[in-house]
Amino acid sequence: MDGRVLLRSLRMENFGCFRDRTVSFQPGLNQLIGPNESGKSTIIRALYTVLFEDGPTSKKAIAEQKNWTGEGSFRLTLIFAVGDKEFMLIRDYGMGQDVMSDNDGLMYEGRAIREKLTRYFGTANRRLFEAVFSFSSDYPDALEDQRTRVKAALETPLFSGFDRTRADAYLEEQIKSLDNPRAHGPRELDTLGERIEECLRRKGECDDRLGSLERAGQERRQAQEQVKQNEEEIGRLERLVAGAEAYQHLDQKMGGLEERLQTHLTGYSRAVQTAETLEKLEKELNHLNAPPADELVRIVARRDELAGLVDSAKQRMDALIERRNATGRAFWGTGSLLAVVCLVYVLQSLGTIPIGDMGKTLSMFLWAMAAIWTGCLGMYLYRIRGKKEATSHLRKVNARLNSFYADLNNFYDLKSADPVKALAELDGRRQALELKIQSLRETIAVISDNKGIPGLVSVKEQLETEVALANKELATLVVFAPYAGRLAELKDELTACRVRRNAYADQAASLSERCSSLATLEQEKAVVEAELETLKRRHRDLTEQLEVLHITRSALNRAADRLIEQTFQDFNDDASRHLATLTDSRHDHLRLSAENGGRFELEIHQTGKWLPLGDHLSSSTRDAVYLALRQAAMDRVASDFAVPVVFDQADVRMDRARRDAFAGLLAALADERQVIYCATETARPENSTNIIQLDLVEAEAVPGQ
Repeated sequence: MDGRVLLRSLRMENFGCFRDRTVSFQPGLNQLIGPNESGKSTIIRALYTVLFEDGPTSKKAIAEQKNWTGEGSFRLTLIFAVGDKEFMLIRDYGMGQDVMSDNDGLMYEGRAIREKLTRYFGTANRRLFEAVFSFSSDYPDALEDQRTRVKAALETPLFSGFDRTRADAYLEEQIKSLDNPRAHGPRELDTLGERIEECLRRKGECDDRLGSLERAGQERRQAQEQVKQNEEEIGRLERLVAGAEAYQHLDQKMGGLEERLQTHLTGYSRAVQTAETLEKLEKELNHLNAPPADELVRIVARRDELAGLVDSAKQRMDALIERRNATGRAFWGTGSLLAVVCLVYVLQSLGTIPIGDMGKTLSMFLWAMAAIWTGCLGMYLYRIRGKKEATSHLRKVNARLNSFYADLNNFYDLKSADPVKALAELDGRRQALELKIQSLRETIAVISDNKGIPGLVSVKEQLETEVALANKELATLVVFAPYAGRLAELKDELTACRVRRNAYADQAASLSERCSSLATLEQEKAVVEAELETLKRRHRDLTEQLEVLHITRSALNRAADRLIEQTFQDFNDDASRHLATLTDSRHDHLRLSAENGGRFELEIHQTGKWLPLGDHLSSSTRDAVYLALRQAAMDRVASDFAVPVVFDQADVRMDRARRDAFAGLLAALADERQVIYCATETARPENSTNIIQLDLVEAEAVPGQ
């Protein structure tokens, strides 16, 4: 369980300046921020009231705490958690009722509530709680006023962990119980002496009576000897009867074992043949170089992918060839038409063909045809280069497919033009082998009752062992073979012998009854001797215990003094360390004097001179001193739970350096326990986990706040 005690929320109804107000707290640092009269101190007072004041309190206390309007009584509800446990405490100071419940549905009332709160919050004393876990700069002398209480607390188990008063009272009680148990009667040592004399007298009487019973004891021993002789005869006959019966039983058992062994050997032979076949198939399966099913799927997918690339490359090359041929036909057609136009143009130029005014148009047409022919030529050359590239791509894709087939042949040791098909056939063969192997294993399991060949061997060896043991045991019982035929006669003789034994036993019982007083007397003598020895040992132990108790009491007082002295020293060391932190080592020696009236004293600059705390210190230094003392008290409380700590205007009279040190103290405390800090402004927003803002409007008794 987590050792932190965390306050969750506090609801105040008709309390102080609040009509109905709920304040929620978070783990770590919680800052109640607001101007004066906004209700900060009221929240702290409500917290102390709900923790340490029962609901059935006095009317005067109710009148002092209830709402300013004077309407009705007040009611406080506190929700807090300890580890994974959450508790709700409701105190109705009007009805005079208290009730507390947890998240498991358990209810607590009266003394149970006080015990739980005392355990979780360290003490049932409100003044001591405020002296250790609370600080207000408005009342810096509160701890000095309670120094006697703090000094007494350091001497109690709450701080030192050892209850000196209880231990001393226990030793005193033990000494009194040994020295004079009835307070006005004789000492136990004197009564022990009288009882020892009485035991010696009784022991002498027992010795006299024992002498007179010796003859009766001799007669009893003779009767017991006769019973013993008859018992030996009965034992001999019982051994013969038992041996004959065992021989008959083993003879019948041997027949059944041999039949079972023969049946098992038949099944074992069949299972061995099946196992040999299974071994051959497993060897074939192990030597079958077939890929796993998922690997075969991947190979087929890869083959299909490469084949698709080849088909795509072929289709692309065919398309490019068709385009190249079409472009070639256009090129040659355009060239032929251009040649005809050129011939006409030459003949016109020579005057062979008179065309009149169309000469200029023919010239322009000639240049247009030349341009078209040039474009067709460029396109034809481009198609030729595209076909070459497609051919090169097809060769590369074919090479990748052939390389893939070659890798498969090399990896799986194949010599196939289509290794993928060969691998598929190997996979089919592997599946057939696995099915057949599974069938053979099931056959072996049925024959061996799911134990396998080792199980059959074990059963065979067990049956052979049983047969061997039965033969061996039968060999040892062979001496009883002649008695197996006369077993009924032996049983009749055994019955007669038991009748004789019973008669002797009755006679021995009669003699034992006559000598019963001898056994009783011997027991009485043993009891008297034991009592005498016990009384002597008790007399000796009492003398030693009284001496040890007196020595222990003296040693306890010395040890308690040293323990309390060490407790004071540890408290002073912790307080000095915290003071040095708060004052930047300007003051680093502080103590609570155990001898000098329990005063708080401060060393003057390492001079060895101690002065009580007083007005010669600045208010800021006094605040730092009391903060250090409370921090030391928190560190020394012997509790399993980290109790929340309250600071009310704790740093208002400090300078900036000490405020920074105080903020560091708040941050360190917030890592260990829940901290509630009340002020008119935040200490350090970056260190705050929860800021509760209060104002004068909220402080007025307005319903619903």
